[in-house]
Amino acid sequence: PILKDHLPLGGIELYDSEPRSYDRLDMALLAAFAPQAGVAIQNARLFELERRRAREMEMMKELAEEAAAAVGFDQAVSVILRKMAEVAKVEKCILFIYHPEEGELEFVRGHGLTTPVNRRLRGSRLLLSQADLATRHAVRRGEMVVVGEVESDPRVDRGHLDSLNLRSCLVIPLFREGAVAGVMVLGNSRSPRPFEPEEMETVKVVAAQAAVAFFQAGLRQRIQERERRLQELETNERIYRERERSEAIVSANPEAIMVVDRSRNIVLFNPAAGELFGWRQEEALGRHVHEVLYGEENPEPGSCSMLDCPIEAAFRGERAVLPEMEYTRRNGDKVWISGSFSVIRNPKRQIENVICVFRDITEQKRLQHLALVDKELEIAASIQSALLPENSLENEAVKVVAHMEQARIVGGDWYDFWVDGERLVVMVGDAAGSGIPAALLATLAMSAVRAEAVEVRDPLEVLRKANHALYPHRLEDRFITIIYGELDLRTLRFRYVNAGHNDPYLIRRGGEVASLPSERRTILGAFETLDLKVEEVDLEPGDRLFLYTDGVVDCRDSRRRPFGEKRLRRFLRGAGSRSAEAFLGELVEILRRYCGESMEDDFTLLLCDVKGRTA
Repeated sequence: PILKDHLPLGGIELYDSEPRSYDRLDMALLAAFAPQAGVAIQNARLFELERRRAREMEMMKELAEEAAAAVGFDQAVSVILRKMAEVAKVEKCILFIYHPEEGELEFVRGHGLTTPVNRRLRGSRLLLSQADLATRHAVRRGEMVVVGEVESDPRVDRGHLDSLNLRSCLVIPLFREGAVAGVMVLGNSRSPRPFEPEEMETVKVVAAQAAVAFFQAGLRQRIQERERRLQELETNERIYRERERSEAIVSANPEAIMVVDRSRNIVLFNPAAGELFGWRQEEALGRHVHEVLYGEENPEPGSCSMLDCPIEAAFRGERAVLPEMEYTRRNGDKVWISGSFSVIRNPKRQIENVICVFRDITEQKRLQHLALVDKELEIAASIQSALLPENSLENEAVKVVAHMEQARIVGGDWYDFWVDGERLVVMVGDAAGSGIPAALLATLAMSAVRAEAVEVRDPLEVLRKANHALYPHRLEDRFITIIYGELDLRTLRFRYVNAGHNDPYLIRRGGEVASLPSERRTILGAFETLDLKVEEVDLEPGDRLFLYTDGVVDCRDSRRRPFGEKRLRRFLRGAGSRSAEAFLGELVEILRRYCGESMEDDFTLLLCDVKGRTA
């Protein structure tokens, strides 16, 4: 006997062609071999079982993934039936749903059936009591039925299966929550096909997964249909009732609400809107919305000339929102407002009106600003104040004076200067952005350039090495512009490199003002390789170098007009004879008055007066 764990698995029979006797050694060898054979047979069975289970799991996984990825219920059913036919290695797979309340089977779909047959049978029902014995057995007992030969099996209604053109089949019950909810018929039409026990077990396992996938697809379809109907109801209610309710809602709402028509005119303006914007209701009604919201004079009816106008975006059907905006009332008072927008559509789904809801967020802005100031005070004191040099430097050859004005407590501008032997190093830089991120980037750039400038005497090499240190730490939309220069105090030759920065100005002793251009000027920290060039200019005693950041020319007044290069040149031509301190002080005061004490960007000024050559 072949034993495994004292249980019989089979036996080994040995035969000889000639008579012989078996001694104890033969019996001992056979007895020793039999348990090993049992282990090998059992291992082979386990391996085959594990392989079959792995194949079943793979089939179930493929079926579930393809069914879940299907678009719509019909496609999901087609996928399920096709996969089941592949698993069972049959030509056809037909699906029926069982309705226990009516005691009926409903045809859903058949893989392997022609399109006309599917259309003809789809939705047709059959009383379970009128079905053949095989089908009734599968439904009532929940057991799989094997029909090896349709013509000779008395459990089969040949007329029913002949319409499906089947010669042999498996009738498999499908379960949902423990009860039979459907039947799947798998079979061949050309010739009868015997089904092996292992095949039937695999089909049974995968059929359970197919049932789950089918009923989940049906559930998704019902949910989608319910959502679609709900959306239709909500849309109809909004279309036919919103206009009747809108005026009462707008009038009673404590938030500022206005309704704009397709001509961009205001047709509703509630009391809260009059209080927020400073317009009386009778004055606002009928006006172009830009007159009230932006103070635009004589806007063209039905058009919009403002960039990023949220009302225009709403009319285009886009999601519109106004996070914040500083608004000036008719009496000159300034308030901060935010807005949200929704649309009213006609029965043809065309946008007729935009509802604008505005809120006064002035107090919220004030609290946010105070919180921001508290957080940034310590950072400003510990980073920028400690790293920047003194505001001035003076010796027998030069006098350097600098001033930096921050739009916020900290910013991305910086300056640096020092004398190293017979060399004066000056630089002005600007890190993209504002606030703490820009300040940290500026600090990193300033430290990198300063470290390289101490060791290297070539301006181009200084910036290349600094860029090599900054590039690995680059961030999206973060970069540095810098003007870096070295003045030889013996020859007064000024050699400089411009990395994407504003051109510096040279103010000659006689008052002539000229910009110092650069042919190549790649920004710092954004690219691994820089395309820069060293420029040179010879200075004379009495000349002035003026370096600055873009916050000077980008400074804007209340009407959003920039200060610009022309105004800066005009000042430089008129202020050439003033002392360095008076020069910077007057320019700072002009910029403050121009922007109305509400700077949007930092600005930095550096003035270098050339006094003479060193011996």
